Amino acid sequence: MMNRSAIITLAGKSSRFSRSVGHVCHKSLYQDTPDDNTLLAMQLQLLTQAGFREIILVGGFCFDALEEFVKKSHFEIPIKLVNNKHYEDLGSCYSLCLGIDAVSCDASSVLFMEGDLLFDDKTFLELVSKEDDAITSTHSIVDARTSVAFYVTPKGNLRYEYDGNHKVLQVREPFVKIGDSGQVWQFANVKRLKDCIKHYDVAEWSGINLVPILDYYRDIDANAIRVCQFRVWFNCNTISDYRAMKNYVKENEGGKN
Repeated sequence: MMNRSAIITLAGKSSRFSRSVGHVCHKSLYQDTPDDNTLLAMQLQLLTQAGFREIILVGGFCFDALEEFVKKSHFEIPIKLVNNKHYEDLGSCYSLCLGIDAVSCDASSVLFMEGDLLFDDKTFLELVSKEDDAITSTHSIVDARTSVAFYVTPKGNLRYEYDGNHKVLQVREPFVKIGDSGQVWQFANVKRLKDCIKHYDVAEWSGINLVPILDYYRDIDANAIRVCQFRVWFNCNTISDYRAMKNYVKENEGGKN
């Protein structure tokens, strides 16, 4: 029986989103009106639909609001809420490490997705239909201003590149395949994933969440890793992104997308 765990990281300060709205808020909990679904609710509905047994939410910024959301929610899946008290002084790697550490030891696989994403149900259900090592890509071209790029070397190594300044990406070695990451990953070996973070300290924690991801995939032949390409993919950075997501979900309610 599948005993899958999912990690969603939500600790970031939502700076760009707050600027676009005009006041400080958590983008994963934002609503235009009280009747609107939050982005987090949309993600949790997807995980419920896919039959996950455990969800770990790693918060930090506006943690009280996240805690209140979880208390008022009535999702069938048990939710573990983890407080990243270092969301301002450490990197996104630390949030992911906290999530991995909270995964139950009897979990059969782990799915990780960032808390500002939404995508089509069909591709997501294809992704989790097997408990293997899998990565995702979008349908878009690689753009240094917005992309987390992945590529495969001639020796079959999986690599990722990301520019925190959103300006230029540098691929420093030959590659045979390159794509725009969908920023959702599935890990089949839970012990291996937990072992990757055992000896991390401030140097690693101050980095981005690709640190443990790259460590996990380091010695795995990229040809054995399934790649799922989202047909529809949103990254919620501004109020316009949120409204586009909301409209997409409304248009596809009751149908397959």
